[in-house]
Amino acid sequence: MKTRILCLIFFFFISIKANADVFVVTSKADGGPGTLREALTLAAANGGTAADAINFNLPGNTEADRTIVLLNELPEISGNLIIDGSTQPGAGLGMSTAKIMLRPDPSSYIQSISKRGCFMITRVGNIEIYGICFDQFTNIRAADSPFPVAMPVINIEGGTDITIGGPGRGNVFASNNIAIGASPSLTIFRVTTRLKIQSNWFGVNPDGSETSLSMDAFVFLFADEVEFGGSSSTFGNRVAGSISNASIILGANGKVNFNNFGILPDGRLSAKALIFNLNITSGEINDNKANFLGFISTGKSLKFLRNKELAISPLAEAAINLNNAQDIQIGSDDLADVNEFLASNRISTIANQGSARVQVRKNIIHCAPTAYSIVNAAAVVIQVLVNNDTEYSGTAVAGSEIYIYNDNSDCPTCSPLQFYTQVVADATGKWRITGDFRSNRFVANATLVHTSSTFTQPHILLAASRLWYKKNDPGCGGGNGTLELANPEHILRVEWYDAVTNQKVGEGLQIVGLLPGRYYAIGYNGKCFVQSPGVAELTDVTPVFNDRNLQVIQPGCGANNGSIKGVVYDYRAGPSTFRWIDDNGRTVSDANLDLINLGAGSYTLVVTSGTSCVRSYGPIVLQNTNSQGPTFDETAVVIKKATCGNANGSIKGINIFNAATVKWLNASNVVVGSSAELSDVPAGRYKLTISNGSCTTTSSEFVIEAAISNQSYFPVKQFKDATCNQNNGNISISFNQLTPKAMRWVDASTNAVIGTSSTLSNLSAGFYKLYLTDENSCESLYETYQIKTIIPPVLAETGMRIVNDQCGLRVGSIKGISVSGGIVPYHFEWRNQANQVVATTTDLTKAPAGKYTFRATDDVGCTVTSNTFTINTDETGLPEPIVPDVQICAPGIAAIIPQQVATGAFLLYAGATDSQPLATTKDFFKLNVAKTGVYYVSYSTGVCESRRVAVSVLVAENSLTIVNTFSPNNDGINDTWKIKDLEKYPEFTLHIFNRNGQEVFSTRDPNFAFDGMNNGTVLPVGVYYYMLSLRVGCATITGSLTLLR
Repeated sequence: MKTRILCLIFFFFISIKANADVFVVTSKADGGPGTLREALTLAAANGGTAADAINFNLPGNTEADRTIVLLNELPEISGNLIIDGSTQPGAGLGMSTAKIMLRPDPSSYIQSISKRGCFMITRVGNIEIYGICFDQFTNIRAADSPFPVAMPVINIEGGTDITIGGPGRGNVFASNNIAIGASPSLTIFRVTTRLKIQSNWFGVNPDGSETSLSMDAFVFLFADEVEFGGSSSTFGNRVAGSISNASIILGANGKVNFNNFGILPDGRLSAKALIFNLNITSGEINDNKANFLGFISTGKSLKFLRNKELAISPLAEAAINLNNAQDIQIGSDDLADVNEFLASNRISTIANQGSARVQVRKNIIHCAPTAYSIVNAAAVVIQVLVNNDTEYSGTAVAGSEIYIYNDNSDCPTCSPLQFYTQVVADATGKWRITGDFRSNRFVANATLVHTSSTFTQPHILLAASRLWYKKNDPGCGGGNGTLELANPEHILRVEWYDAVTNQKVGEGLQIVGLLPGRYYAIGYNGKCFVQSPGVAELTDVTPVFNDRNLQVIQPGCGANNGSIKGVVYDYRAGPSTFRWIDDNGRTVSDANLDLINLGAGSYTLVVTSGTSCVRSYGPIVLQNTNSQGPTFDETAVVIKKATCGNANGSIKGINIFNAATVKWLNASNVVVGSSAELSDVPAGRYKLTISNGSCTTTSSEFVIEAAISNQSYFPVKQFKDATCNQNNGNISISFNQLTPKAMRWVDASTNAVIGTSSTLSNLSAGFYKLYLTDENSCESLYETYQIKTIIPPVLAETGMRIVNDQCGLRVGSIKGISVSGGIVPYHFEWRNQANQVVATTTDLTKAPAGKYTFRATDDVGCTVTSNTFTINTDETGLPEPIVPDVQICAPGIAAIIPQQVATGAFLLYAGATDSQPLATTKDFFKLNVAKTGVYYVSYSTGVCESRRVAVSVLVAENSLTIVNTFSPNNDGINDTWKIKDLEKYPEFTLHIFNRNGQEVFSTRDPNFAFDGMNNGTVLPVGVYYYMLSLRVGCATITGSLTLLR
């Protein structure tokens, strides 16, 4: 037996191909012999551990001869494969080293899923791709998306050891949405690692021209150990074109070295800017050249060395923008490692936003308003105290390294252009150099351990007010205005200039004594200077009076009834005060600009501004126009309230003198009386106006109040609505405290009085009004109450369903009757024809055949009864059993297995009309079969039996389906290996062996599940072999089984 097993294993071993193959592409067709598609398919089927190769030998030398147009997606790239377009005979395409062109046919090319690429690499490794130009892979259609998708041309998920391009055989990524994408595999989590991208062109056509398509990005790489570029310029990539988003490298141990960004093959500089987002942990960005440097980093432990910018950047963004990064070094103490940044109008050349431990050491930064900015991050502090022709000194944190630069250009603010010297701050924080500095323009920064300061460039910054200055405007036409820098930085001296004449008007952080005008400031740190961002305007803020709406009313009839209104003033420069004074200098008002109730005299408005500037308006003279007038005496006035909403109020007791006419006016200025006494009027406001022909006197308001009850009634109310279609509603009222003098009930539908007591009974549905009489004998409607009719219960039988009893099993039911109306809760009864209660729910279930009646009673006893319903007995219609035919490989025991049901039993007959079954079972039949034959099975429950179905038992070879791969990695997919339908062969045995012929698993359980374990030990990935014996007389089944993880 052992000898047979070893022979079987040897047979499988010699059938596995171990040698690498070279597949040559000789046809540019989409598919068929000699095509790239066939080569990829053959390489995937070849297997083995040695690297296969796909080479090219297409006939012809033109670009069209070497262009492969893809009609649909290619197969996935298999592991251990080199795809080398540079093997194509002849020169490269255009100026490039690529020799094969790949393009999709836009009329037919459709990806099967959105997340795919032209070259799809999934969880495989050891792949190299050279010498291919990928073009026009943009807005690709996908079967699972209604919209075009933008996916990488080369898409890697969970791959390892992948090389894309190399010296002398780089790839070209021309007009594509995204050139290369790498991400972890999410199906079986595996991070893409060890990815080299070298000597490739991105956004450049083979002829060296720049592509016009706006790409999403040239790379999106979420991978570890990425090397973009290499150890020398021959490995560097060339990136140009228009990019709409930042390209990304995210992962550990990444390198971006010796690349050319925005530089075309002939050395010309692109006018387009590229942004590279680097979220790398432990990496380096070195020796890159760019038309405009544009790195964004959120990474950790990164070095930026020897990067060089070749053109003045049009971008506002920083050349290196650090967002919440950590442990960053830009430049070193070796001058050979300097990064060089050209002059620009960037807000900041290097920007630090929330990043920790950032070192900015020796670099060359041409004229920049801000060489290095820090926001929301810790920084070393440095300050320059002396900057003259013989000394340059200041303070910093003790022990800081002070890097001093000389700017010998004409840059006004001075940039860290040329490293001059380096000193260390002493224990008190002081640092100092001396010498002949007449031709030097110094700027410095400080570094302590791993953190650097900003540079000491002078800045006039904006304050929280969004202004660069603080001011006090001049007033009263004098020179008393002031200006002060709001937020100066690294400024030792300030000069102020008139913006109109450019004449100097003073020095200092603050300047005083300024006239109205426009001014700017220049801040100096030695010979370095900066001009203020804009001008500051001072305006004359003398108060200005406006009397266009002036109204003067002279006093008359000997009264203080004159007024001055409409005088205003304008003063916007700050706080001010005002006051009206009379001709004796006494204050008449300091709260209101409009004056009323004035007597004869002169009045002047005086305004004092915040600058103590005093201006006045006036005087305005008032003269009395009449000395006599009518009068009245109201000391004995008596006011009587109006009661019950009637016009029975009065005002009496006023004495009138020297008056010819008398008028009483209500609040609407309607005359309601013409004598000294006012009677029979409702509650309201009234004024008395008296006149003698030349003078008129009007009293203040007299108020006649409405007599209001001081008593409040708080009745306790009880209601009972009418039920069961009867007039049995009632209302009961009781008073716990004050009781009204009388009450009256009125039927709202007839306005008839129906009661004067606290209780109403035998009420039909309707509205009833309650009137109460208070202590003033005033009757008023207190409240209206509603008695409702509660509809008796109603049955709805439209949705009722009657299910007959089946086979005497008491499974009949009546469902779907609904009850509405009445007062819940309801009480239900189902009674049978013997008047016995058989259920108390709305649905009747588990009922035998018979007649039934339903009754519903609501909570107040109103009852409704249904018609009589009949449940019949149904003895037909049992479903036929579902029984598959049986095949066994030799005479012996056969299992006939009907599809299981919940209740009942199965009957097995030898013939279609036999009266007695061979056997009865609830699950399956087991019988000894000598030859092929037909049996019959029926299903029975209660008194019913279904029609019989024929079952063939075939004695022949097996028809089992056996898979050859499984992956026990606990992802829920193919975690175990099973063989279906083994229960048909109760005598089977199964053995599994490794390549060495050792048994690792055996079983006789038809429901086994092999999980890749041997006695608790995890079996390694590889190929295993099985032997399956179904029974004596059946041929042994053998095959291979691949275990993946």
